[in-house]
Amino acid sequence: MRVEKGFTLLELLIALSIFALIAVMAYGGLGTVLELSAHTQEQAQYWKKIQFTLARLQQDVEYFTPRSIRNPYGDVEPALSAQGDSVVWTRDGWLNPLQQTRSALQRVRYRYENGGLWRDQWVVLDQAQDSQPYSILMLDNVEQIKWQFLDQDHVWHDVWPPTAPSWRENSSHLDNETENKTVISSPYLRAIAVTLTLPRFGELTRLMAVVAGE
Repeated sequence: MRVEKGFTLLELLIALSIFALIAVMAYGGLGTVLELSAHTQEQAQYWKKIQFTLARLQQDVEYFTPRSIRNPYGDVEPALSAQGDSVVWTRDGWLNPLQQTRSALQRVRYRYENGGLWRDQWVVLDQAQDSQPYSILMLDNVEQIKWQFLDQDHVWHDVWPPTAPSWRENSSHLDNETENKTVISSPYLRAIAVTLTLPRFGELTRLMAVVAGE
């Protein structure tokens, strides 16, 4: 008569140890896959934000118009002004689907603050002392931003208007026939370049032509 033998305690412990080791390895591999997937999705979402930011910036530059403004103190400021990490200009093409009583012109500003690139916009061009912009964070985790401005002689400047002004003042009559405004145009501004330094992608540079600079 044949007697069937079961597992000994030692064999059972060895089998359980092997099973536990395989389970740990499988769980670790699954965790790595999930972590890699989450990281990839995060990278993809951040890249979409970069593309959206640059597309919006490109649009704002394309609609640049040589219209100066008056600041809250009544001083005239040029159509485009850049100093340090901040650039502000006047753009056209502000959509008005509700047919509100306002101009199609808009003052926009891009500024770098606390590691983020912000976009500000004003509902009026000539600002009062209580005029406040609407601000939105376009892109976070920005290490550095650099603006450059190309003039008609193909010379790049870090500020605009340059030290030797390449813009001129013109008197222009606006919609209100009882009021004259001073318009400061930038006829020699040919292009704007912005370089973003990002921790995951390094330096990204976008070159944008200024058509209204003619």
